[in-house]
Amino acid sequence: MKVLRAIILVGLLTVLIVPILLTPYSTPTGPATLEGKVLLWPRQNYAIISTERGRVAVTRPEGTTPYAGDYVQVWGTWSVPTGTFGLWLRSENLLGWVYTNSLRVKSTDKPWYISFLVYMRLYIEGTLRSPIARSMLLGDRSGVPEDVQESFDAAGTSHLLAASGLHLGILSGLIYLILGRKRGRWAIIITAVVYIIMTGFRVSMVRAALMVTLGFLPIRLHRFERLGVALCIILLMWPQAIFGVGLWLSFSATASILLIVPLLSKLKGVIKYPVGTIITTTACQLATLPITLYVFGRAAFPIGIVTNAVAIPLGTCVLATAFFSILIPYPLNYPIVLLNSFLSSLLVDWIGLFT
Repeated sequence: MKVLRAIILVGLLTVLIVPILLTPYSTPTGPATLEGKVLLWPRQNYAIISTERGRVAVTRPEGTTPYAGDYVQVWGTWSVPTGTFGLWLRSENLLGWVYTNSLRVKSTDKPWYISFLVYMRLYIEGTLRSPIARSMLLGDRSGVPEDVQESFDAAGTSHLLAASGLHLGILSGLIYLILGRKRGRWAIIITAVVYIIMTGFRVSMVRAALMVTLGFLPIRLHRFERLGVALCIILLMWPQAIFGVGLWLSFSATASILLIVPLLSKLKGVIKYPVGTIITTTACQLATLPITLYVFGRAAFPIGIVTNAVAIPLGTCVLATAFFSILIPYPLNYPIVLLNSFLSSLLVDWIGLFT
């Protein structure tokens, strides 16, 4: 039965992947004049808008802050993508990238649920003092100084600053500890859905949410089968995601963790967490090393094993205190907000020791 399920998964993946690989792709060139609605939440220095021609990524001129649901006009120039940048555009199902000269918000009318998500993000940004905590929770690096971002990149810990499956896993774990499996499963699923929407439908987040949801269903699947089903569902929803570096990194890292699960289950006592963290970090680094070298031309290996051994537990504490800072109303949350800022500073100081 397991062999049959494996054959079906491989066959389905082949049917999903081959057609998209054979589909030609090109982007417009020259001047650009566009109108459209801002999709999701603007990321760092750009936003994705939906136009009559398709989805387009546009840079955000300094001083402009378009929100999800806003209707905007954009004037600029189409970029000519090359290398991995072109792969990223294709993975996001984007018509192209526009370097914006001018951006004007024509309308701010939006559905109530988009307004709610905008309010939630603004509330989170206003509650958390630390830009590191905001970046970890929302995946928006725009408030993190460039030198700090470079330090995280050089130390192999930049994944902590991007909302990912790791972050969703931490939040799901917190809910599981508080509410238990039976009472917490719907809370985890709802939290996952809202979190995915707020952070822009990142592949690693969707992958983590699907695997968690599959774990709650009364279906006995091997851990690698759950990973394969999650990949099939993602490619059914977004076939172009196969070109995304995020998908490659997320699934290769997850596969490496699933591979060492039997080894981790043998660890007992006080060494379980620290040794498990080192083993897991090493496995993820080795699994993603070829991809990182190909895409970025460099890799923080083996220094990333050392930095992540402390950064991941410390980052977990940062994310946990950020989560409780949001749930607990002001002024009761004030001590937790201060603790969150302190832990964020410790995380930056730790990374700074290696860069």
